[in-house]
Amino acid sequence: RETDGTVTPFDLGLGGLVSSRKDFYVGRAGVARPAPTTANRRHLVGIMMDDRALVPPPGTHLILNPEEHAPRRVVGHITSSGYSPTLHRSIALALVSAGEQHIGQTLYALMSGDGHVAHITAPDFLSLQDARIGGDADE
Repeated sequence: RETDGTVTPFDLGLGGLVSSRKDFYVGRAGVARPAPTTANRRHLVGIMMDDRALVPPPGTHLILNPEEHAPRRVVGHITSSGYSPTLHRSIALALVSAGEQHIGQTLYALMSGDGHVAHITAPDFLSLQDARIGGDADE
């Protein structure tokens, strides 16, 4: 679900799986294009909403400033989301411009015209449970 034909393994944090020693492999042409190496590519990140029960639907736009007048600058979008019974909260995956550089920062999920506070995390939610980041899992 996170891919739409423009996303590379590097954007998803899977660049280590791409061989640099092989002359040919499926997908090499796409990875070799100049566009995948541009700054501000969208990277896969985790999203945790301040409202632990609020599950943003896939396609929800992510913005930096909810007070900005339309058209608002969209920096990413939710690709998948759900409620985690393990973490006792909603979690989501998103593609965000230079997302891996912004882990720990706040942005807003735009739903029904309102910006709901969200935080960028690593996409590995089980490590969040172990580290107790984002609140105690027993809450």
